[in-house]
Formats: sequence, C-alpha cells, structure tokens
Amino acid sequence: MRNYNRILIALAILLSGLVLFPQVTLLGGTVNWQRFQGIYGDTVTVTRARYDDDDQELEVRATSSSAQATLSVYETSTGQFIGTLTNEGDDHRGEFNWPRDP
Repeated sequence: MRNYNRILIALAILLSGLVLFPQVTLLGGTVNWQRFQGIYGDTVTVTRARYDDDDQELEVRATSSSAQATLSVYETSTGQFIGTLTNEGDDHRGEFNWPRDP
C-alpha cells in the first residue's frame, strides 16, 4: 500500500505539470538581429585599420555616434583581445603592438 501512495503522488505531480504547461507562453521563432534593429542608436564606423609589418604595429581609428562608447579591437581569426581604443569625443583611436596582421 505504501508504494501505491508514492506512485499516486508522483502521478499527481506529473499530471499537475501537464495541466500547467499549456498555460506557459514560450518564445517562438528564431531570434535574429533584425528583430532588434533600430533599438540601439549607436553607429560605429571604422575609418582606418592599418597594419605595418616592419614595426608590427596596428593602427585603428573609428567614429561613434555615442560619446560614451567603449570600442575594443579583437583579432578576427582567434577572437583574441588586442586592445581598447581611446575616446576623443566621437573619434576613437588606438595603436597596438601586435605580432601579426590580424
């Protein structure tokens, strides 16, 4: 009799979950970046990205529509962090010593 009580309790819990499940609203569809386009007003434009093989120096310049933006540089192939651009108003600049052309 004791085992039947445990089975009945487990069954009651299972059925109550099945009754509540259809009431839960789940996110449907694929989330794409286009869905959020226009929400964020910051526009970043890279105006210069130049690598000097002789000095192993990377120069990056960019503009941003946000004066408070923090822009960082990463190597595309590895995702490794190179550095952060200094903020000079809406102009961001950086010169980094880097062993290879990213």
